Amino acid sequence: MALVGLMASAAGSHAAIIQNDVFWKDTSGNLIGSQGGGVLKVGDVYYWYGVNYAGAATYAANPVPDNTTRAGFKSVSCYSSTDLAHWKSEGDALTRDQTGGGWFGRLGVVYNAQSGKYVMLAQGRGPDHSGG
Repeated sequence: MALVGLMASAAGSHAAIIQNDVFWKDTSGNLIGSQGGGVLKVGDVYYWYGVNYAGAATYAANPVPDNTTRAGFKSVSCYSSTDLAHWKSEGDALTRDQTGGGWFGRLGVVYNAQSGKYVMLAQGRGPDHSGG
């Protein structure tokens, strides 16, 4: 109940409903691919960065423990919201090609006041499993 109340104050007079245990879709009706990321608030807008896996749609259609099709880093997606319940796709913040391939995850985005830029911090491993 506290979360719904928080959502009501964040969105104004109407409470935004956040539903657990379902695969979320963005404001265009597409599956949200944003695992293991985080949310950053800038002014009145929340930005959600996370890993989009190549097999996310397949896994969402058949979410069983032995379904290994969810592997395969595709990109780091970015979504924006003003109420934490309705997310608009802002596109990819980073693609597999930009990382050199391999595994990528456990990321976050922070503002660096010294440079005046936003910085993404993450773990990654090359296709040969180096690094990480």
